[in-house]
Formats: sequence, structure tokens, C-alpha cells
Amino acid sequence: MRFFSQSPFFKVSLSLLIGIIFLKGSFHLWILSALILILFLWIFIRNGKNQRAPIWEIIYLILSLVCGAFLGGGLARSHSKPTGEELIPYEGEQVLLLGEIDSPVKKNAYGEKCFLQIAAIQQDDELTYCKGKVLLYFPRGQGVTYSRFDSIWVKGSIRKVKSKYPSYLSYLHKKGITHCLFASDTHRQGSRKGPLYWSQYAQKYLSAKLVGFLGDTTTQSIGLAITIGDKENLSPEIREVFSHAGASHILAISGLHVGIIYLVLTSILSFLHAFRGGKKIKYVLILLSLQAYMFITGASPAVVRAVIMFSTILIFQLSSLRYHILNVVALSALVQLVIHPDILYEVGFQLSYLAVIGIVWAYPYFEKIFEEESWLVKSFMATLGVSLFASLFTAPIIWMVFGQFPTYFLLTNLLLTIVSFITVLSGFVTLCLLWYSPLAALTGWICQKSIWLMVCICEWVISLPSPLIEVRDVDPLALLLLAGQLMLVVACVVWVKGKKRGEEGPFDSKGIHFQKK
Repeated sequence: MRFFSQSPFFKVSLSLLIGIIFLKGSFHLWILSALILILFLWIFIRNGKNQRAPIWEIIYLILSLVCGAFLGGGLARSHSKPTGEELIPYEGEQVLLLGEIDSPVKKNAYGEKCFLQIAAIQQDDELTYCKGKVLLYFPRGQGVTYSRFDSIWVKGSIRKVKSKYPSYLSYLHKKGITHCLFASDTHRQGSRKGPLYWSQYAQKYLSAKLVGFLGDTTTQSIGLAITIGDKENLSPEIREVFSHAGASHILAISGLHVGIIYLVLTSILSFLHAFRGGKKIKYVLILLSLQAYMFITGASPAVVRAVIMFSTILIFQLSSLRYHILNVVALSALVQLVIHPDILYEVGFQLSYLAVIGIVWAYPYFEKIFEEESWLVKSFMATLGVSLFASLFTAPIIWMVFGQFPTYFLLTNLLLTIVSFITVLSGFVTLCLLWYSPLAALTGWICQKSIWLMVCICEWVISLPSPLIEVRDVDPLALLLLAGQLMLVVACVVWVKGKKRGEEGPFDSKGIHFQKK
């Protein structure tokens, strides 16, 4: 009994049981939310002081994520979400609608579009206040200058939303979007200037400054996406090249970019260790720098996820508590699920956490196999291992949602590792040196050349035979090529493990000699 009372399994299970009993009214939900959150944090800190066995860390991770999902689902039930029924009477009708742009304006084959949060609808000189969200298509060739948080009047017709991609339609429905609005005319009403508005304003301001240091149109669009998170000018062709090569994660600021900045700042500020309390000062400075970087990159969900994760690590380093990286992953996921429960259904959230879990949980076992090899072999296999486990853990989601998987993802990531590191680092340094043009021009030139090399590598990879495995029409050659790459990795592991056994000779791990009969 004492074992169960002291185990994370028992404590988190108890919190789930309490939730099931009391999950009946919105008032109970808020009490339950506070109770589970406080209980989880208490267990988390206790576990930091006395680390558990690895198996308990895995159980703790799974139960923490379940707890967060349960809590988020309970909170979501306490809020009424628009179902689209409010817009059914206006289907096929011309209306004048007042709303606020609730997403970045994006370009596609049908023009420019965004999500619009409705405030009121006017029809036949009658203004009706209405809640809901629609997918807004702007008139073609208009040259949209609107941005998120702008309030606009829109004239157009409302229709049921349709798509040939079931996954995209399901994504819209989960966001409460069942109708689209084809605008014939638009007029700006004003803007709501909150923290996110100023964050995106800072992103646009710095993007305009960076453009002059990033070369031609192609390198500019990729450089802005990688450095400042501005993907507005990325062409569909560039997106397709990187996606088919298995390198689309490089175009979006995520854990890779934040991790590089974290490592660079850690190295630069390591001199503070020579001073009393310098280590804590270093952690505080890195923590503040990450928050600032999140702000100037528009606070996109991927950046927020990465910054929360690294900030959690820094906070525990500041508190001098022991922690397990899986618990950090669980806590950062829980925080996001509490704040925004619907994020659980977003593909970006799922891919981010599956990739991170694959790297921090499975990869260390792979890395340990090559720990006695030379520096070159260890570096090569480390790059291979990170790419392998991140891709394997995210493969089911990519396969189901996007219907395809890059054949040469291992080759692409091996070739792009150093180049992408140089690109992110030179872009970040250029951003920091905008106030001094000569140095910014030099680092910007390095960033340009590394981007050009990245594009060349991706174009070469997709020129190879069968670069994609598609769900609808599986290419046997592509499957054979992918299997061949994975078998090479397995062969390397088997060879290294066999070599270790050979070096041990006729002795076991305790040095006891075995005589042959």
C-alpha cells in the first residue's frame, strides 16, 4: 500500500478519478482544473528531488499527457463553441458582415484567404449580432493589405465550406468553421492592438529591415521564414521542394531553431560561471532572450511550444531541482492544453511532441551504442539518429494527414545538418547586427550562400528516383529505397555491437574467464 501511495501512477490516477466523479458542471470544472494542476505540479517537484526509475518516468509522461488532455477537454466543454448553425439562414445570400481577422492572410491557388471571427451580420438593413467563424476568400487580384486583428466590413455570399481533402475539412470543423465567405468588397474598420498585434508588428518591422541583407527573392523568402518566422513570401514551389525532400521543418521556426539559439547563448554566456551566482544570471539572461525571440517572431504556435519547453528546463535549472526531460515535455504540453485545449487536435502540436518524445526518449539508447567510437563516427550517427527517431515517431501522422512520406528523409537531413545550422546561426546574428550594416552585410551574405546550398541539396534529392511514397499510389521502388536506408542503419548498429562483443573476448562483463571445453 505504501508503494502505491508514493508512486506517481497512484497520484495521477487519483486525480483522474476525482475528475471523472466531479465532471458535471462548469463550476466544478474550474475547481477540478485548479486541483489537478496543483496536484500535478506538487508531484512534479517531488519527483525532481527524488528521481524515479526509467520505467516510472515513462508511465509518468503518459499519465501526465492523459491528465492534460482530460483537463483540456473538460475546460473546452465549459465553453460554448460556435457550431455554424447561426449561419445556415444566410447560406447563398448576399450579406454585409463585420468581423475580425483571426489568422494570417495566406495565398493559395484560389486567391488569398484567412479566418474571420464574426461580430455582426447586416441583411436587408437589419443588423444582427452573431458569433461564429468563417473561412474568408478575398477578391482575386485585390492585393490584400490586411493583417491579423484588423476589423473589417465584408460584402459577399456565404456558402457551406467544401474541400477535396477530408483532413483539411475535419481541421476546419474542429475549429468551428462550417461556412466560407466569398468577398466581393471589403473595408477596414480598425485594429485591436494587443500583445499579439505588437508581436506581429515587430516581426513585420524586422522583416523589412532584414530583406536588404538576404539577396534575391528566393533567398529572401527562405531567410525571412527561417530567421524571423515570416513565411508570407514563400512560394508554393519552394514549399513543395522542401516538403518532398523531407526538410519542410527547416522552413518553420520550431524546436530546431530555438535549440540552436539556446546552445549558442549557453556557449557565449558561459564566462559568467567565473562569477558568484553567474550560472543563475546566465539562465535568467537566456530565459529573457528566448521570450524576446518568441515576441519578435510573431509568437507562432510552434515557437511558443519550443520556448515553453526550453523555459521549463531553465526554470528547473534556476531552482536547482533534479528533473527528467520527459517530465519537462509533459509539463509543457499540460500548460498548453490548459490554456488552449483545442491545440490537441492541431497537426503541428502532434508532430512537435511526437518528434521531441522520439528524440529525448528513444535516441539516447541509439547514441549509447556509438559512445566509444571516434568523434567523426559519433557525430555522423548522432545526426542520423536524431533524424531517424524524429521521423519514425511522426511518420504515422504525416502518412495519415498528408498522404505522403519522403523517401530520402535520412539523406536530406544528413546533408542539411551543418548547412541548416550555419543558416540559422548566420540569420540570427544578422538579426542582432541590424544596427551595424557592415557586419550585418557579411553575416547576411553567409546566410544567402547557405540558403542557396540548401535549395540545391533539396532539388538534387527530389531529382533522385521515386522521391515520395504516396498513400494513393504506393511506388514499390520508393519502398525498396526507404527499406534499404533503414537496413543500412540497422547494419551499422549490428556491426558496432558485434565489434564490442569481439573486443570483450572470452570474458564476461565482470572479467570472469570462461574456459572452452
